[in-house]
Amino acid sequence: ESDLAPLVPSCLFILFSAGRSAGRFDRELYFGLPGAAARADILRVHTRGWRLPPSADLRRALAEATPGFSGADLKALCTAAALA
Repeated sequence: ESDLAPLVPSCLFILFSAGRSAGRFDRELYFGLPGAAARADILRVHTRGWRLPPSADLRRALAEATPGFSGADLKALCTAAALA
């Protein structure tokens, strides 16, 4: 294990705080997490180039099983599945 591991959260906080200081950005935008139907669409987009893409039923089941996943999380899931 790295000796830097305890420092990582505080370093991330410092970087995050610096990025949010006054004058850095005009606005902050909040994008909510996608619902089940949107997650199924995201999975469809990220698997459409596969030689054997998952069925619509499997995509719906995965979408239902992944509440709280962002589009980036779903892309990472698809990437990991493609490499497995």
